[in-house]
Amino acid sequence: MDQQPYLSRTGQDAGTALVVRPADDTHSAVVLCHEVFGLTGTIADLAERIAHDTGATVYAPHLLTTGPFRRSEEHTAYTQFMTTMGPSGLAERLLDFTALHTADHQVVHCLGLSVGATAAWIASGVDQFSAVVPVYGSRIRDHMDVQPYGRAHLVFAEHEPSFSPSELASQLRNIDRVTVEILPHHHGFCSTDAGTYSRTGLDHVITTAQALFQR
Repeated sequence: MDQQPYLSRTGQDAGTALVVRPADDTHSAVVLCHEVFGLTGTIADLAERIAHDTGATVYAPHLLTTGPFRRSEEHTAYTQFMTTMGPSGLAERLLDFTALHTADHQVVHCLGLSVGATAAWIASGVDQFSAVVPVYGSRIRDHMDVQPYGRAHLVFAEHEPSFSPSELASQLRNIDRVTVEILPHHHGFCSTDAGTYSRTGLDHVITTAQALFQR
């Protein structure tokens, strides 16, 4: 595992990316798109877990213009995120990074959490990822015009305060190449530093992603 600076399309230093490479050479890669907090220790741990379980090279870029933030700084992190880029801007940076830094891999997938999930969903409308797994992306409901190029398996928490996951899932299931499941957890269940963390939920997401990525 190593951290390294990465460049934007303009050649400018855009940020830092964590790269976790398995012992054996791999033709596949997974880009992990973070929550509103950016590239935190929690995301680094998740990147290692995904690399270990899937055998893929995992890239976890810090795509924010500020941060990373502690979970206790959630209000500040969310406010700055929405005023500087929002989900669509994050999706653009995700696609930019992927195009420039994963060209050596034959197959590239994406897993995103929360705002990173919404960004992964938006990015799935561009022919860049073979499969995406957006996990509890609450703002996906604002981007229902997306038509994924590859497979998309969306995971929602059953308990969401701002919308009905079951109603959203019923709409999403009408889109080609989309599957949806709702797990009996709360938003944030994949983050080990969150009060809503569920080891069972995280294990299920990793196992599901592994099966989808290996098809």
